[in-house]
Amino acid sequence: MEKVFNLTPAEIFEHAFKLVQEMDIQIIAGYASSSEGSEDDIIALANWNNIDDSVSNQLEELEINLEWSDEWRICDACNRAIRTNPDSYHFKPQYWFHPDGAYICEACTVEDPDDYLEYLQSNPHACLTMSINLKDYGYRNLNANSCETGFHPGQNDDPRTIYNELTEAGFENFIFVLDEQSQFYQKWSVWLHENEDA
Repeated sequence: MEKVFNLTPAEIFEHAFKLVQEMDIQIIAGYASSSEGSEDDIIALANWNNIDDSVSNQLEELEINLEWSDEWRICDACNRAIRTNPDSYHFKPQYWFHPDGAYICEACTVEDPDDYLEYLQSNPHACLTMSINLKDYGYRNLNANSCETGFHPGQNDDPRTIYNELTEAGFENFIFVLDEQSQFYQKWSVWLHENEDA
């Protein structure tokens, strides 16, 4: 981030923080995903319908990115901004919601994916959406072609059905993976751990 008014990013952050202390605005240092912005960016989260234009104008003059608070959360591990509301039909979550109530971004998850993989384990209601190579963790893809769920004829695969078939066959160590997200369909696959025989 370039200097604004000869202020460093840390000074801009401090100035913005003081500006919004009594308001329902969160100031965050950095985006968690490089596809959204930089770790050096400064973000202000709020319901901007409830914030006076003079405040948002001052923040924009400091080159702070204004984002809507109902579309973003803060990673509970690194305190950077995570987009949680889709911005396109191809949106894949780059975070996960830990059962303990924490939002964890992709970058933090990839560093230590054990809890995430355990959460996904044999769970027909969740799927891998982040850049984790399951081969590195002993899994292999069971599908020659992706399963498809959607509005087009024949796109009627159901992870719950696959889950039932696998568990009834005695398999316990598998993960569903979202391969493609589209406006009218999803493609997904099932990965089985190498300690299972299939």
